[in-house]
Amino acid sequence: MLTRIFLVFFIKTVAIIKKMCYNVFVKLKCFTKRGRMKLVKDEQMAKLFDLYQNILTETQKVFLQDFIYRDLTLSEIAENNMISRQAASDAINKGIARIYEMEEKIGFLKTITCLEEQIEKLERKVKL
Repeated sequence: MLTRIFLVFFIKTVAIIKKMCYNVFVKLKCFTKRGRMKLVKDEQMAKLFDLYQNILTETQKVFLQDFIYRDLTLSEIAENNMISRQAASDAINKGIARIYEMEEKIGFLKTITCLEEQIEKLERKVKL
């Protein structure tokens, strides 16, 4: 009985932490016909940014924060930082590429996703 109470408490705590840590909005790269990156909102990129933001340069980090969390356009980011739209785009795209490269090497998000799936299985078992 005590083990079951602890398990329920643990599962609820993890769910609360999960909601606090991850933002639902994000941007993910997609390629157009010409091979240029087009940025699209996606939850996965927010999670990746939260995990790997410390490996980015300060400029990339600031631009990606504006782009992801403040939902600014490339033009707005460029105007706020007094740079060209192309420079803002390059910094954001290089930051995104670096984040994906690190995820490919480390696989931390995959591990977290696997743990979340296992927690969901445990939650279902506890409810039964």
